[in-house]
Amino acid sequence: MIVERLIPVSDGVICLVQDDFTVPETLNDKDVEVSLKDFGAKLIIKGNEVTLPGAILEHFENAEGTSIYFYAVYPYELIPEFRGSINLLRDEVLKAKGAWDYLSRSP
Repeated sequence: MIVERLIPVSDGVICLVQDDFTVPETLNDKDVEVSLKDFGAKLIIKGNEVTLPGAILEHFENAEGTSIYFYAVYPYELIPEFRGSINLLRDEVLKAKGAWDYLSRSP
């Protein structure tokens, strides 16, 4: 999945993607994974990766929710097409944010 842009909103993030990614109808805990990286975190949804920079993790910490809304953007189109959304567990996001803070401050 090619992510064009991440846009923070009050209850999460809008993720603009360049391809035909659509959020699957049914997701279980094994289908969504957040792993810590030196730049922030990597979100994997059924094999599709989204890079979440540290600034987005900080936004999730202060936002009203932890939703990610996916929209497909195509050249020469004015309105992106909605491709679905997911809700991350707030506790998991806060754990990743705390771990990222700790690692980014370590020598």
